[in-house]
Amino acid sequence: EKGILHYKLTVIGKEAHGSRPWKGKNAIVILMDFYEQLKRFYPEVKDDDHWKRSLNLGKIKGGKAVNTVPAKAEMWIDIRFTDSDNKEDLKKQINTLAKNYDIKSELLNSGDVVKIKEDNLYLLKLMNIMEDYLKKPVSFMKSTIASDARFFAEYNIPVLSFRPDCKHTHQADESVKI
Repeated sequence: EKGILHYKLTVIGKEAHGSRPWKGKNAIVILMDFYEQLKRFYPEVKDDDHWKRSLNLGKIKGGKAVNTVPAKAEMWIDIRFTDSDNKEDLKKQINTLAKNYDIKSELLNSGDVVKIKEDNLYLLKLMNIMEDYLKKPVSFMKSTIASDARFFAEYNIPVLSFRPDCKHTHQADESVKI
């Protein structure tokens, strides 16, 4: 599983009337500029097999009215990283860039990459049990998700993860095959 970093970013601008935006400092625009700069360090991901770090802007909040320059804005981002990335370097990069924009960065959630060796005895035993039960081969896969396995990985405890047959996770038409 990929590692995970969740951040809340907050910036204070200067409120002004929407008819005179030059008298204010638009907090939403500051966050968007920050995001565009941060995005440059993340390759475009096209599918689940693209095993690179990824960046998602999950939520943005700001402004009071359409005719007001927003004085405050908040953004929440979700970063997933692989074992070829250094988590501390990614955190430093975000904090440094945020500082350049006078943005407060708050780390909300963090987890390491979860890896298990394919020759792990327990993994091989579980695979044999599953293949006997399912009457078909079972394969290894990389996962872009992050699960509670990260809490064990932190202590070098091997974790076996698997999931039911499901579709559209965290989407309106999410389903699981029973």
